[in-house]
Amino acid sequence: MHMEIENLKRFSIELAQVMDDIGVTEEMVSLRRHVSHLIDRYISICVNMMKLPFKHFTLGSQNEGSTTIGMMSDTDKFGYPETDVAHLHLSDCQVSKTNYCVITEPTSLPQCCSLQTVIRFANNIFFPMNRDFLSDTQRIAKHIICDEQGRVLYNSMYTLNMFLRETDYIRLFQGQQHGPAVRTLKFDCVFAIRCPTLPDKCRVLFTRPRPDHWPTQGLLSKAEQCEVYMVNPGCQGHTFGYDNECKFSFIKLQFQTKYVDSQFRMPTNMTERLLMFDLNNVQMKAYVITKMIRKEFLQPLLN
Repeated sequence: MHMEIENLKRFSIELAQVMDDIGVTEEMVSLRRHVSHLIDRYISICVNMMKLPFKHFTLGSQNEGSTTIGMMSDTDKFGYPETDVAHLHLSDCQVSKTNYCVITEPTSLPQCCSLQTVIRFANNIFFPMNRDFLSDTQRIAKHIICDEQGRVLYNSMYTLNMFLRETDYIRLFQGQQHGPAVRTLKFDCVFAIRCPTLPDKCRVLFTRPRPDHWPTQGLLSKAEQCEVYMVNPGCQGHTFGYDNECKFSFIKLQFQTKYVDSQFRMPTNMTERLLMFDLNNVQMKAYVITKMIRKEFLQPLLN
C-alpha cells in the first residue's frame, strides 16, 4: 500500500511537470487570456469605427486559457446586435430597442425558450405581437414565425442562415453550420440575442449544494449579474441505429422545423467563464487533462 501511494505521488509530480512543459502554467494561462482580451478589444474598435451596432467577444478554451498547441482548439466567437434585447417582463422593454418577450412553456426544448416580438404603442405601452397585428395581405417576413397560437415569434435560424449565405458568397470562408454556430476556417461564430436578466432555468447554480463552499458567495453574487445570450438550439434531427462494435442502439428525436426554429437556447456562457477564471493552477491542469482524455479516447467513439 505504501509503495502504491509513493508511485501515485511520483506519477502526479511527473504529470504536473509534463503539463508545465506543454504550457499549462499560470503564466501561459494568463498570457492566453490577455491576448484573447486584446484581440476582442481590437475587433471592437474596428466595429466601432465602422459604426456597426454589434458587440463581439471570445468564449471557450482560447479565452479561458484551457488549451494547448497540441489540442488545435477552434476559436469560439460570440456576437449580438445592440439594437435587439430580450426581456423576461414587458415592463423592462426599452423605447430605443427592438424588444422581445421571453416565453418558456412545458413544451419548450430543454434549456430553451421562444422570443415573441413586442410592439410599442403611444405613451410607451408595450404589447406582445400576435398575428392579428398583421394584415391579411401582409407578407410574413423571414425573420418571424407565426405559431399555432397566433404569436409572432423571432426565427432563431434567420441570422444564422443569413451569415451562411454570405460565407457561401465569399467562397474563401466556406461557412458550414456547426450546431448553433457557423464554422469558417478555424472559427465558430455564434449569433445571439442579449437578455440582461437571468431566467429561472439558468439559476440552478444558486440553489444547488456547494461542496467545499465553492463557488464562493462573492463569485455567486457576480454570477447573478451575468447576462444571457439566446442562441439557435443547433441541429435537432432524429436518427436510429445500432453500433455493432460498442453493442448499443441509439435514437435521436426530431421536431418539426417550424417548432425548432421558434426555439432559442439559453446558454450560461458568462457564468461558466466566471467559474473557469476562478480555478487555480492545479484545477486548471486537471481540467485540461480531462479535455485531453475526452478528445483522445471518447470523441472517436462518438464520431
